[in-house]
Amino acid sequence: MQLQSLPEDICLEITSYLDLESLWKLIVLFPTWAQYIGDSVTLMLRHQITLTPSKCLAIISHDHVSRVKFRNVVIRSDKGFEQLRKFWQVTNMFKGSIEILELEDFQRIQIREILDFFQGFTSLRKLKIKNCSIYEEVDRECLSLMPALVDVHFEKVDGNFFKIFHRQSNINKITIRRLDWTWNGFAHDDFNDLVKALPEIDFIVMDGTGTGSYFDCDEFPYRIRKLDTTMISFHWYVGIRTERTCFLRAQQGYLKDLTIHQLPYDFDGGRVLKFIVEQMNLDRFYFGNLPLIVDGQIQAVEEFSANEIQLSAMFEMFRQFPTIKSLKLNLCKTDVDSTEIERIINPRTELFARAENLEVYDLSERRHILGVFLGLFKNFRNIKSLKIESQDGNINVILQEFLPFMSNLRELYINSKAKNETERLNIIRNNVPLLTKLWVAAEYVEQAKNLFGDGVEVNATEDSST
Repeated sequence: MQLQSLPEDICLEITSYLDLESLWKLIVLFPTWAQYIGDSVTLMLRHQITLTPSKCLAIISHDHVSRVKFRNVVIRSDKGFEQLRKFWQVTNMFKGSIEILELEDFQRIQIREILDFFQGFTSLRKLKIKNCSIYEEVDRECLSLMPALVDVHFEKVDGNFFKIFHRQSNINKITIRRLDWTWNGFAHDDFNDLVKALPEIDFIVMDGTGTGSYFDCDEFPYRIRKLDTTMISFHWYVGIRTERTCFLRAQQGYLKDLTIHQLPYDFDGGRVLKFIVEQMNLDRFYFGNLPLIVDGQIQAVEEFSANEIQLSAMFEMFRQFPTIKSLKLNLCKTDVDSTEIERIINPRTELFARAENLEVYDLSERRHILGVFLGLFKNFRNIKSLKIESQDGNINVILQEFLPFMSNLRELYINSKAKNETERLNIIRNNVPLLTKLWVAAEYVEQAKNLFGDGVEVNATEDSST
């Protein structure tokens, strides 16, 4: 059977088992396969080809390889092959076919070099620029229009890259990615100037904690329909008294689709979340993968996660979504202000009356902040299931304080190897009369079985990094 007579889905299946290097060898060694693969838009978009010096040489040396319509290409600098102009001869062969392009690790590029490089990409629709910088300060230099370009991704680039895209009027999506925790994750003013110049901009993605400080800016001179962001606020400190809603107010009436991957931080986080839910009039609002608003309607949320610097937003989640039954509380290594936190969590409230499950993961280590949240635990009076993973040495005292308030508790998971396990087991037995299931560290299982008898099912906890 001739290769050309095979159905495309069969060939797709065959190549799906190949890694990139095997696919490349197939293209170089077998002209028939190179022709078929090159003519398949699906294959060429699925497989990302990284141009290296050896691949460039193979393309130049083999006519059948130079005729392959590469569509998804990465150009990455490496030692001895750093200048962008070194790739011109190869990339010029495919400027009419490349639809997805990544440019990585080119530092101190000359402005004329980058402007010339991007000329002629007539099919390029998605562009990623990572860890690149332009040598000169850019003023009004702009790339010629790339008519198909709609999606641009910037990661760790200088502000000059924002300046050269002002003429790309078809761009409707921009992604900024900065994963490290830094205030100046990207050039905010240059970014604003770029977005303001793009008439079709519709969707912005802010990926990583290094983008969070952007929302503390004072001016947002554009309007978008969709935002997907890791954070909606950056700092948290006791002195925050006014909710940080400047960005939200600037987009009010325009923004309809919002995804946040972290709840707003304290101590204005609750008011920020309230503003989003009640005043933004969103069609769609997601917390990570959790739908909060769909088609303009509040959803029946059953569980979510929060940490120790999202307490006011956590409270607001329970206010806005009364169907919530389960909370996962993560305590990290933050140096918290216990007085301010206790002011929020200690007053008696019926806000958690419908909650049935509480999970607490204490990773605070030497900071030992578990006890700071004693007042919060006391407010989860109706829960039926409690899970605590903590190595806090004061856990026995803490349990003695809040367990009597949890009068409906039936299942208890305690992953702790703190001292005085016998005392801990007796505290549980004396304060959880309805207990039916108990999980403790493996070395204490037999002791717990002897103490609780046949009325309580005792199991070993799983190993944990805590």
